[in-house]
Amino acid sequence: MRPVCIVALVAVVANDRWLKVDHPGILSGKVSDFAGLIYFPLLIVALMEAVRFLIRWRPWELTYRAVVIATVIVGVAFALIKTWNPASDFYRNVMGYFFWPGFAVVDALNGAPIPGVRPIFLAQDHWDLIALVVLPVPILVARRVMGRASGLATVGS
Repeated sequence: MRPVCIVALVAVVANDRWLKVDHPGILSGKVSDFAGLIYFPLLIVALMEAVRFLIRWRPWELTYRAVVIATVIVGVAFALIKTWNPASDFYRNVMGYFFWPGFAVVDALNGAPIPGVRPIFLAQDHWDLIALVVLPVPILVARRVMGRASGLATVGS
């Protein structure tokens, strides 16, 4: 994993768990958007490659095309979620199901009744679209990784 991806993932976790809670504001509202648009396309490609490997027993095959497609999909989805109410509602509900097991475990450990699935909070802010400027980053990261991988294969042959 590239350092930029690790930094982006740490930024999202730190922002969502600390900065947004203790220091809400413009900065904390944008950090996760920028960082998420950097690591999420690469995460999607990695998960798809892992599934492909497990199902078909094929070797890893990170392709530039897969990263570009994932990046475009993430960018379009992000723009729709931030600007179109049906997409925003869909996202809130889907993520509610995704995060429910964590909420249930925490509540059970605290002796509280296990909650039902509930939509997550999402601030629908058109200014978040400024984060789309980082979409080339995952593509550049993939190009750099693929360039090094092909260079290593050539040297080792």
